[in-house]
Amino acid sequence: MVATPDPNNKVGVSAWIINPNGSLVYDRFFGGPGMKSNEKLRVASTFHGLSAIAAQVSPVKVPPGGQLAGLQNRGITSIEANAYTLTCFHSPTGLKIFILSPLGPGGLKGEIEPRLKEVHEAYSDYVLKNPFYEPDQPIRCELFDERMDQLFQDCRVGVVRNNQGFRNMLGGISAFIRR
Repeated sequence: MVATPDPNNKVGVSAWIINPNGSLVYDRFFGGPGMKSNEKLRVASTFHGLSAIAAQVSPVKVPPGGQLAGLQNRGITSIEANAYTLTCFHSPTGLKIFILSPLGPGGLKGEIEPRLKEVHEAYSDYVLKNPFYEPDQPIRCELFDERMDQLFQDCRVGVVRNNQGFRNMLGGISAFIRR
């Protein structure tokens, strides 16, 4: 059963980048002011931890080396809740890029996976090639921000009124893992 998203509880689309150590290095909200700093860090570290646990408990194990080594499970790739969807791209270097999008109005139009790959491409082009960027530090790159604005220009709709729906989604996932 799929519930209809509540228009009074909408949050804009957001893009997040977590380094291989689990630290939040970039977050951007399209469509509103987003979350407070502590909430952002809590969400990023919770997702990183849950994704790491999911990778460990996955029933699909591929032996290292050989032809199928690239198919090793890397963790959570997608979560769909009543009002939101979270989709994650795991880079070969351990970087996690995820997009949180409301379902229905205000959400992403079209496929999320191609945008995740475009974000990774922009990260490679603008951040990693920046001589002033230090790995694993927060991303402060104007060209990267401009590219993100281009990628998510169709998401600048709506007003962030309440982030409780996203917190509830992560809380439900945490409770499920604890069982």
